[in-house]
Amino acid sequence: FKDIGLVEKEFLGCDHIEFLEFILQKYESDPILLDGIKYLKTPHKAPQTTIKNAYIFHIVDVLFDYNGIVSNENMQKVIALMQELEQKGVVFNIEIFKDSLIKEYSYLE
Repeated sequence: FKDIGLVEKEFLGCDHIEFLEFILQKYESDPILLDGIKYLKTPHKAPQTTIKNAYIFHIVDVLFDYNGIVSNENMQKVIALMQELEQKGVVFNIEIFKDSLIKEYSYLE
C-alpha cells in the first residue's frame, strides 16, 4: 500500500493520527501536545503558540514512511521544509538534525 492512512480510514474509519488525537483528548493530555497532533497534517494552520510543535510532528510524519524507514528522499524533503520555515521564523537546528539522522541511519547521504 502506498498510503496506509487511506487503508486505515477505509477499514477503521480513521487513521492512526486521528486515533492518537482521540486518545489524547479522551485522557485530557497537555493542550499544547494535543494541538501539535491536531495540526500535524496542517501545521501552517496551527495557532502561533503551537506552530513549532505542529511542525515537529509534521516533520516526523514526513521523515518516516509507514514501515519506519527513513529515506534520503524524505530527509531532503524535511531539510527543505526546515529551511523554508526558517524564513517564516520557525527555526530548527538543521545541521544537528541532519548529523543525528546520518549517525542513526548510516545509509543516508
